[in-house]
Amino acid sequence: MFAGLCSWLPGSQGLAAPRDDRIITRFCSKPSHYQAACSGKSKTPSFGRRRRRYDEPTALYDKDFVLWTEEQAAALRRANGFNLPLDWENLAEEIESLGKSDRRELRSQITQILRHLLKLEVSPAKEPRAGWQATIREARLEIEGVLEDSPSLRRETEALIKKQIRAAAELAADDLGQHGEQADAIWARLQNEVFTAEQVLGDWFPDGSV
Repeated sequence: MFAGLCSWLPGSQGLAAPRDDRIITRFCSKPSHYQAACSGKSKTPSFGRRRRRYDEPTALYDKDFVLWTEEQAAALRRANGFNLPLDWENLAEEIESLGKSDRRELRSQITQILRHLLKLEVSPAKEPRAGWQATIREARLEIEGVLEDSPSLRRETEALIKKQIRAAAELAADDLGQHGEQADAIWARLQNEVFTAEQVLGDWFPDGSV
């Protein structure tokens, strides 16, 4: 929905252009001095002084994508009001949505893991167990990728587990019900402590399930 941002905008207070195809990395308005700033040809001394400010946001982009999107969206909103042909609020929302997609992916994969851990704990069925375990391993690998891009999301995993356990239990109960198994044990399991982040994200499986 947007053409990206120039790596320098006056008063942007920390805006940094990303370096992959999730966002097109350049936007230059028509006035020639802005084009010169974007092309690196400007001789205005203040441009160079401002450009050095982007070392830190650019490094953050490489280290933690979700945190980068949050800070860049906030910087865009602070820059709102400059006489440039930019839709500031929608640009900020678009950048924020990129970070939210990582958060949604993390939530989805955690729910999948919880769903199959619950079935492994309570179901006596033997044939589907290998498939449940394979699904858990795949989801853990996906989570590793998300957390590698956005380490700040790791601190949200415990809360997501507690939040998603009931949805996961409903899915697990429905799975078992479709195969004629009683789901009472699923709901009884929720009376105990929920799974820890180490159990969900690590290589743990319930006793006797491997």
